Amino acid sequence: MKKLLLSAFVLLFSFNTKPSPLKGKIKYKITATKNPLDKENNKYSKEKNERFRKVAAEFLKASKKLSFSLNIAANASLFSLDKQVNTDDASLQDSFIVKMYDANYYSDTKEILCQEEAYGQQFLITRPIPQWKIADETKKIGNYECIKATTIETINKAGKKRTVTAWFAPSIPLAFGPRGYVGLPGLILRINYGEGLTYQATEIALGEDLEVSIKKPTKGKKVSNEEFLAIGAEMRARWKEEH
Repeated sequence: MKKLLLSAFVLLFSFNTKPSPLKGKIKYKITATKNPLDKENNKYSKEKNERFRKVAAEFLKASKKLSFSLNIAANASLFSLDKQVNTDDASLQDSFIVKMYDANYYSDTKEILCQEEAYGQQFLITRPIPQWKIADETKKIGNYECIKATTIETINKAGKKRTVTAWFAPSIPLAFGPRGYVGLPGLILRINYGEGLTYQATEIALGEDLEVSIKKPTKGKKVSNEEFLAIGAEMRARWKEEH
């Protein structure tokens, strides 16, 4: 019965809703900390595996220092890295991490765009709207009762898939979330989109009178998500040949 009610609730809600007067300013932090290189890889020596694990540990440690902002107004959103990075112990890892996460994710009722620097140039990538599956599972995040949802996405040219898990709050009728993940009947407060990396909302400001600035990105080489994955595969193959 509970699942039927959730399904009916989702059917009543569409991402293509009329513009809501509600605006939002939400802060996110990276909170999950699973080292993706904890397991020994038989392809490499013990020393190389140890180096990989140390790099991954530094990556996760530096990532925790970052904060991100999601601005929402008039059925559009913009998610980006806050430029005021906490660099009390700035290092090469911090600089590298900032570049890794410095992208703009714009979404509205028609499209999702990701503007980022990669492979020596700027791209404007059109991404597909996720196809979510609502689960019969809830949990409380902060003061909000949230519902679990999952989607499957392709992450490379070879067709490798990964599961993205989101927790959204139906009591906040804004169909947006971090990193361009949108389309759920409520604001996404937590999302895990990869091994060991989770974004969670830490500050939530809502209201009709909030001053919210959203600028749709327009600069960069326009490509589809599939084209961008193909470019990445080609660049990695070229790098392997040269090294």
